[in-house]
Amino acid sequence: MAAQDNKNKPIRSVDFSPIEAGLIQKSGPLSLGMIILTGLVAAAIVIMGYLYSAKAVIFNVNPINADIEIKGLSFHIGDNYLLLKGDYATTATHPGYYPLSYPLTVTDEDTQEVTLALSPLPGNLEVSSELSNVDVSMDEGNLTRVPGLLTGIDRGLHRFTFSKRRYFPLDKEVDIQGLDAPVANAIRRILISEIPIMAIDRAIIYQNTSIMHDEILAHRLGLLPILADRDQFIMKEASDGID
Repeated sequence: MAAQDNKNKPIRSVDFSPIEAGLIQKSGPLSLGMIILTGLVAAAIVIMGYLYSAKAVIFNVNPINADIEIKGLSFHIGDNYLLLKGDYATTATHPGYYPLSYPLTVTDEDTQEVTLALSPLPGNLEVSSELSNVDVSMDEGNLTRVPGLLTGIDRGLHRFTFSKRRYFPLDKEVDIQGLDAPVANAIRRILISEIPIMAIDRAIIYQNTSIMHDEILAHRLGLLPILADRDQFIMKEASDGID
């Protein structure tokens, strides 16, 4: 009887109340592999975007094996440099040549060619001879006297003529190779500091009517090099003292 009564009862609607407990799934921390994969995908997207928007720049440099340095983001692929549009400071270097700085402007062109020609460093020529005061000329132009060191000679093939009274002249062709920048700078320092130069060592001032003190005036006189033939003077060593 009770079962029959339950079947005859009408169906009534009730309010829906979701069961929250047990249905909410907590997200766990990302694994190391997922983090690495995400980073690789992001880096690949950035690189693809750079390669898509970058322009190719080809450098034609003399000498051909010179080193190219570009300040800024760049990719070197084969003979091409991939650069974004903008301005870059470029420096070309090679042993035996002056460094060359070039302001590079990358335009909208897909491919640009830049021609750079480095200037060779001058060279030196050491001339030894048993004779003294030998006149030497280079490429039919007067130069100086030897034996000694001839400095600042342009790189390349030159014809030197050595002559002295009562002797037959001697012609020689010499190929000057040039010097690296550190070697040239070292020679310059040696020429400045080690070559004896005639100068005033002592100054006796009897009357000074200028506004400069005697000590300052004597110091300025000592800085003036004097053109003189060293063969006509007896060089003193530091150990000889000063009379």
